[in-house]
Amino acid sequence: MTLSFANATIHSNGTNVLLIAQDNTGHDLRADAVKPRGILGATLSGANFTHWKIAGEAGGEDIQLDPIRGPVSEGGLTAERLGWILPGFDDSAWEFGSPSTGFSEPGIYFYRTVVPLDVPADLDASFTFVLNAPASKHVRVQLFVNGYQYGRFNPYVGNEVKFPVPPGVLNYGGDNVVGLSVWVQSEEEAKVEIEMVQEYAIESSWSSRFESEYLRPGWGKERLAYA
Repeated sequence: MTLSFANATIHSNGTNVLLIAQDNTGHDLRADAVKPRGILGATLSGANFTHWKIAGEAGGEDIQLDPIRGPVSEGGLTAERLGWILPGFDDSAWEFGSPSTGFSEPGIYFYRTVVPLDVPADLDASFTFVLNAPASKHVRVQLFVNGYQYGRFNPYVGNEVKFPVPPGVLNYGGDNVVGLSVWVQSEEEAKVEIEMVQEYAIESSWSSRFESEYLRPGWGKERLAYA
């Protein structure tokens, strides 16, 4: 594949930064499982690369940054590396918006909201997030709940739209941070709908308000090192 920069602003006497975002849904099955995925090589016609930097999850394989969730709960998006997905991050300076409004051009967008819950202790309740977008639209969506990646929604690849989240990850007696990364991959207009629904609620001797705050560690200034 050859990509042209004819419509891009190029600094002829300065430094140009090329950012490549990539994602995949895992390896193929059986004999194809050993085949590599991703970008295997790149050349630049008319100039040379000086160096590449790989931005994976913050902290890499060192789990000290988030020993509860672990390194596989997040990836290399800015929202993940800087902890926008975590409880306690200050989003007061952000503009208001909604993925259901729609997108007119390709790009990666991130949304964050807080959902309070007050489930009585004697109820066993189940909650699910439902995502929806036209199957023809090329968008990739990741759902984060209190810092955990709990859903990957690719309407043009599969038909999984419901993502249940268990108590403990969900705070049944307080605020819950819900994050949504939306990668629009085509020029077509697209929009993403999200809804939180209650699957059931039954009386039970099991307490949904068990002590679970330790499962949801919050944002810290150490995240700023991964900008």
